[in-house]
This record gives sequence, C-alpha cells and structure tokens, in this order.
Amino acid sequence: MLTKNDSAHNQKKEVVDSIESNIDRSVFLLDDGKWANKRNDLPQPSSVHATRAEAVEAAKMMLQSQGGGELVVFDKAGRIVNFGFISAFGSTI
Repeated sequence: MLTKNDSAHNQKKEVVDSIESNIDRSVFLLDDGKWANKRNDLPQPSSVHATRAEAVEAAKMMLQSQGGGELVVFDKAGRIVNFGFISAFGSTI
C-alpha cells in the first residue's frame, strides 16, 4: 500500500525524470557541407539544411514545440559560436 510520502516521492521523481529527458539540440556542419539540426540524445539529425541559419531556425521551432531546451550552435570549424535556452514561448538566442 502506498503511503502519502510514497505518492509524493513518485510525483517528484516523475517531474525530475521529465526535466532530465534530453531534448537539447545542436546545430553543426556535416561532412557534405550541409547543416544538421540534431537532438542530442538521438543518433541521426532531425533535419538537414543548406544554411546554418535554416538549421538554427528549425532547431528553435522543434525545441519550442517540445517545451524548451538548450541549443548549441557550432561554426564550420566545430567551435561553439552561440548557445542559449529556447523556451516554449521564445528564445534567448
């Protein structure tokens, strides 16, 4: 039988688990010269684009629709050029 404390613990665990789910995204250059928008916990890009700007916009839209997360943008050399948090309501980058 679950006690009041067990129930509260389970609810807290569900909230923490949902926060810890990795929906963060990265935008980076692929070997073929196209730009990838990739969710960090998945092996393949969610989308591929001709320009970095297009990939960033796609990543922002996906993060907003998924409730928010961190976006890291890399340059052609693989250096971080921008990062920030995208909320369900807008972005910081």
